[in-house]
Amino acid sequence: MQQNIELNVDNKAVVPGYEILVLIGTGGIGKVFEARDGAGRKIAVKIMKPTPFLGENYLDSIIRSVELIKRFSQDPSFRLVKIRETGKISDFFYIVMDLYEKGSLEKLVREKSWIFAARVEFVFMLAKSLAKIHSVGLIHGDLKPANIMISENFEPYLNDFYQAADNTFLGRTYSGLSGTPLYMSPEQLSGKFLNKSTDIYSFGIIACEILTGKTPYPPEAVKGFSDISSSIHSGNLIPPEKLSREIDPEMNRILLKALQVDLKQRYANMELIAEELNRYRGKKMKKNSFPNNIRNLFR
Repeated sequence: MQQNIELNVDNKAVVPGYEILVLIGTGGIGKVFEARDGAGRKIAVKIMKPTPFLGENYLDSIIRSVELIKRFSQDPSFRLVKIRETGKISDFFYIVMDLYEKGSLEKLVREKSWIFAARVEFVFMLAKSLAKIHSVGLIHGDLKPANIMISENFEPYLNDFYQAADNTFLGRTYSGLSGTPLYMSPEQLSGKFLNKSTDIYSFGIIACEILTGKTPYPPEAVKGFSDISSSIHSGNLIPPEKLSREIDPEMNRILLKALQVDLKQRYANMELIAEELNRYRGKKMKKNSFPNNIRNLFR
């Protein structure tokens, strides 16, 4: 659905039907505002405008991608940020979506208030969500904590994988470097075609960070594309069990298998990871550690 977008005197985007309240985030392709709809419900509005580095055709492809995944976002079993509508006029593009007031995993990942059982459960839910989107032909392609939103019940909801979705459904090829270096797979850093193996590797980095509070590469390795690529191929990955005493040999094995550089050694799909994590939950964690509501696992 197309609607007008303009800028007011405060340089805030105005989308008819929504009251823009406050800027809550700025990313590589646009700004996100907290807003209120006609019924008084808080929502999020993402505004994108072409720049010398982001052409109008690229942003238009994002809008098409959002429309492709919109129907999946209406199904709660996918745990995708729900898309309400999209639009464009002139050189402004917008996406209206649900607001997650707890923010993203980026804010939560190093929080010390959640116990190890909560971290395992969160990683398990994230694995199931990725397995679900892969089952319908979607890939994310830019997995990182900032693109995983936190629900009121502390569950992960995936966001911002529009370009990867577009490539998958429309049969386009993807090449070039685009993403956050630390969370990119070796093949992605090489500018190769993206597939579900890319998401599996990125998941491994994120899972390690959730479970240990640290990433598996030393700080000096994460400054840029060449630094992280060199660290990966030099074998500088720090085993997760060295980062936290709570990581036992079995969890260490699961994480390291997700982080294999050789695609033949990496997990073939997210379903296998979800199955292994579920078995881990059953064998290693107390049954009463996993209530229906994960928020009860926070101290």
